[in-house]
Amino acid sequence: MARLDWNPSSTHVVVLGLGRDEWAEPDNPSWRRHRTLAQLFARAGVPADQVYLWEDAQGTAKSIKRRLPRILEDMPVDGLFVFYYAGHGDVDPDEDDEFYFCHPTEDDDWLYGSELLDMI
Repeated sequence: MARLDWNPSSTHVVVLGLGRDEWAEPDNPSWRRHRTLAQLFARAGVPADQVYLWEDAQGTAKSIKRRLPRILEDMPVDGLFVFYYAGHGDVDPDEDDEFYFCHPTEDDDWLYGSELLDMI
């Protein structure tokens, strides 16, 4: 068996699968790839409570802004953080070179790429 060059026990994985309710094609396997990736990390030994699979309502901007900093704070200094995003976004016409990931809902707001990078 090959030797791992990373420590699964200090790995945290956040997988977002957003837009499924609006744009999913049930017969298209690409709409399930984010789930497959989360399962792959779990099978590789990442503890189940360190693999976060957030789909649609679980992955709102408000939720990510609240939950992601806590995950990052709990990680060891030498830990590995993996972030995977499957979904849609767009460029905000009111902001220069700003891309948002999560479409806002009535009680939610945008999640911009710069905010995500600041959190990480």
